[in-house]
Amino acid sequence: MSGKRRPATTKTATVDRRSTPPPSTSYTAAIIAGTFAYLMIGALPFQGGIVARAIVAGAVIGLGIRKPGDRAVLGVGAASIGLLGGIIVASWGQTATGYSATALELVLGPLLAPAIALGCGELRMRTSAVWAFALAVALLGGVFLHTVGVLPGPRADATKSLRTSLAVEPMAEQYGFDSYIFIRTSMQVDRGVPYYDAFISSYDGDSRLQGAPPGLLNIRQPWIYYAWKVLPGRSGTKIWDWFVVLALVSAGGVFWGMRKIVADPAALAASAGVLGYMAYPVVTFWFPLAEFWAGCVAVCAVMAMLRRKPYLAATLVTVAFAFRELAAWLIPVFAVWWLFSGERKRWWPALVIAVAGPVALFAAHTALSPVKQQAAGSVSFWMNSSLDTLLASLRFSGDLVPGGVWLYPVIALVALSGAFFLRDKTLRWPVVAAVAAPLALLGLFSSGQWGDYWGAIGMPAVLALSVAALGLLQQPDAPAIMPAPTVAKKHS
Repeated sequence: MSGKRRPATTKTATVDRRSTPPPSTSYTAAIIAGTFAYLMIGALPFQGGIVARAIVAGAVIGLGIRKPGDRAVLGVGAASIGLLGGIIVASWGQTATGYSATALELVLGPLLAPAIALGCGELRMRTSAVWAFALAVALLGGVFLHTVGVLPGPRADATKSLRTSLAVEPMAEQYGFDSYIFIRTSMQVDRGVPYYDAFISSYDGDSRLQGAPPGLLNIRQPWIYYAWKVLPGRSGTKIWDWFVVLALVSAGGVFWGMRKIVADPAALAASAGVLGYMAYPVVTFWFPLAEFWAGCVAVCAVMAMLRRKPYLAATLVTVAFAFRELAAWLIPVFAVWWLFSGERKRWWPALVIAVAGPVALFAAHTALSPVKQQAAGSVSFWMNSSLDTLLASLRFSGDLVPGGVWLYPVIALVALSGAFFLRDKTLRWPVVAAVAAPLALLGLFSSGQWGDYWGAIGMPAVLALSVAALGLLQQPDAPAIMPAPTVAKKHS
């Protein structure tokens, strides 16, 4: 036997870079995420808005507490948001909306924010992270339901009256707003009237309009009305009810998807931004517009891409397009995601679904519609955009956010810049596309008298992805500005 020993072999684990866990939390990122959530939840004009915001900020920051030493810094951060944010929002709200905060709100805000943060943090440290997530998500959802009047609060009576009124079919020539067209169409479809007859009748019944729609693009696709028909509930009222459910589901999908690229506080802050955006249509009668329904589904489609669920994403792309054809911006986003996925041969059927599904739906709509062509000049009317009309689309639905008219456009720039700096190469360019594509669409087609509400098609995704910029503060392997010198080891 030889005295030589064979060198020891070590097994190396194969690391799948595509499944890299999200970056760790930093104090700064958690506090910024809490501030973002405080601003974006959208409870400003209502009594108790400061308290609601403080609760959400505390829940977001609480998910960043991982060890006992985090309590002091993040607790102080939550209290600061509650105090300074409350004062700023109160002074702004008094002049801009007529709402002034009570002394009780200004006291409860800075007390509730750290209390909620420490409560979520204790759950995370002492039990399971699942319970902390459950508490934080329940608080966020509760604030949204309180804001829109489902739970007891200042909006409850108005919401009850609105839901009651939705059970009555709008009378022809007694309405002059798109939402009434869609509500009346839905009620007629529920009664068995063929969709296109119902839509043309409701369109002609609008006091602003006369006759049948002038072109194919003026007639909405029928698929969302067929979906509304099978939903349980009272005709008319159920559209409001299920939109609230869809908004909550989309916020959950955002939390699920954004945890892939950012830490938990930022992911929950993204959900708060989406819910704040969706609170506006719920309380202002914009909820029947298909753009908001498509926007909820579109942001979930993007989240499914982040989670590498190609068939779920492709299905959601098709559903979003079925709700509103302006959601076609998702098709190139899915194509970019598929191109950089590293699984092109395996997932090409999903790409076919994402492309062929919308094409087939619109072809069927064209074949079934009594109007086959677009009126001359109507397309050029919408393709006459400018920076002002683009900004109007970005700002739409920002009335419940302090300074939303300037904050939402800034958020779009933050989302785009944050996307460029994502370290995961399989996600960087798809996320860039998910921000750039809806902005490009709005830049081309958001002009006209009513074009601003088209922002609902893409802004939920933009708001959600804006927190990707916080990943720069959370990357534990981020290169230092001045790397420390390498110290050579001494050989014994």
